[in-house]
Order: sequence, then structure tokens, then C-alpha cells
Amino acid sequence: QTRRRLATAVRSRLDDFSEGYSRAEVQATLSPEFARKRHPDPAVEGQIEDTWRERVTANSRLFNGTKMRYFCGECLSEPRAVRMSLWLTDYKTYLGADLGRHVETLLRDGEADHNDPFAYLSRKLGVSALVRTCDDYIMLIRRSHSVAVDAGMIDCPGGHPEPSEFGWEPRRDDDDNDQKELGAEKDSQPLLEVFSKKAVDEIFNSVMNEVRDEINVPLEALSDPILLGAVHQVPPRTSVSLALFMECKLSHSKIRALYAQGAAESYESTHLISMRTEKAVAEATACAKDMTVSLRGSLLLYASHLSQKRRQSL
Repeated sequence: QTRRRLATAVRSRLDDFSEGYSRAEVQATLSPEFARKRHPDPAVEGQIEDTWRERVTANSRLFNGTKMRYFCGECLSEPRAVRMSLWLTDYKTYLGADLGRHVETLLRDGEADHNDPFAYLSRKLGVSALVRTCDDYIMLIRRSHSVAVDAGMIDCPGGHPEPSEFGWEPRRDDDDNDQKELGAEKDSQPLLEVFSKKAVDEIFNSVMNEVRDEINVPLEALSDPILLGAVHQVPPRTSVSLALFMECKLSHSKIRALYAQGAAESYESTHLISMRTEKAVAEATACAKDMTVSLRGSLLLYASHLSQKRRQSL
């Protein structure tokens, strides 16, 4: 009963697409109406820059970059699809706003000013890879202390889709020196429609690339991912990660051997963990304290996916 209650608590922070959606069944709507709003108090906005400088001073590996901002997602029935509402943000805003000293103020004021507690926050979109081997193991990592968040915790390979990979970048407005994202002008709508498909491809490609770069699994050994849902960090952590599942042709022992050879982003983890699928799901259901929220949520979505597949096969 306790496990069920804890699992329900995590599940309440999920956008559940666990029926499973392929790349072709995922849509993205890009619009500046989904952008982060600037806080009216310049002092609060200034803290974002201050926090960023402090973080970079403490960890020289940190660098800023444009990221996608997740506003919401929904399942459609005709045609069957998932549609996500996205815009741009950056890593500096995530660390300075979502992880900054004023996050509670931003949440409270967002709710009061816009009926949206996340209006003043980054809502940076990440991707999490659930990789199941041919011998039924889920491949996990222990995060190193070189990463900005969740150091030392058990996680799955993951990272961020990069808008710059397909040319979607912010630009500066010369009049007020404020950041004005590409696409805000009405006549750029056709370009945004082109970018919508590219944004979906980048989400799916990026999660596969993270598996390659973090645990050294070649892309040709992976199936194309299936989207299972979105996992929301709870305040004061407010980023969102998409849970994507993929099959791997390799055994867990073969992946261990590849990982030992060294991966491009091996500094992000201290070691590889191979866990039987059933055990991994049980650990997530019990809310294992050393698992990240994104991993727990991803595994719960995967458990729901398996359950639905079993019912369909009856």
C-alpha cells in the first residue's frame, strides 16, 4: 500500500503518453506565446545573471546554450498523435531562475500574475533514455560530481535537444537589448512550421546521441525511440524531461565492455549500472532515494507501457 501511494505521488507529476508514440506520431507547435515571461522586478531578473556567474566560477565545465522550453503536451485521437507546445530558453536561465535563490518568488508571482506558476521559469526540456538490452536489462549510470545537478545519483543516459542543431536560435533586439527569439515576427510563421518537424527529429536524434556519447553504444545497435511521456520536476526543481524508450541489440555485458573503453562524455558518470527490467521498475515504484526524479518517472511510464501492451495481447 505504501509503495502504491508513493508511486501515485510520482505519477501525478507525469504527462502520460505511455501508450507509446513513434517519431512519426509526435508533433511540435512552436510559438512565442509559450516563451518564459520576464519578471517585472529588475532585481529578481538580475539574480539570474548573478547565479549563473557563481555557478560557472564553481564549475568551469558549465557553458550556456539555447534549449527548448516545454509548455505542455497532449494526446490527440484523430489522428493518433502527441502534440507538444515548445519555445526557446537557455541553460543560464534554467540555473539562474529554476535553481536560483528566488525560485519560490518566481513560482508565487507567476501564479498571481499569469495564473501559471511556471511563467517566469525556464522549463528547460531534457531527454531521458531508457535502454533495454537484448537480455532484458535496463542500462543506468551513476552521475559524477562534474555535473551541475543530481551529482552522485542513479540516472539513465540523457541530455537536451539542441535547437542550434537545426538553426533555431534566439536573436537580439537592437532597440532594448532584450533577447527576442527567432519566430516572434508574424512573417516568420512558415519558418516555424519547418522548424516544428525538425524539433521533433532533434528530440529523437538527441536522445540516441546521448546513449552513444554517455555509454558508448553505437547508434546502429539502437531501435528508433518511442515517446512514453514527460516527467516534471517538482518545485523548486522545475525542468521537464521526455521519457523515451529504445531496444538495444547488445547484451548488458557487451555494453559494459564498450563503456569500459571510454565514451565521449564519460566524465558525466562514474560507472555503469545494469539492472534487470523488473527490478528497475520495482525500485522506481518504491521511490528509491538514490534515483533521480526523471529516472523514476521514466520507469513508471515504461511500466505502464508494458502493462498496456500485455492487455492488448490478451
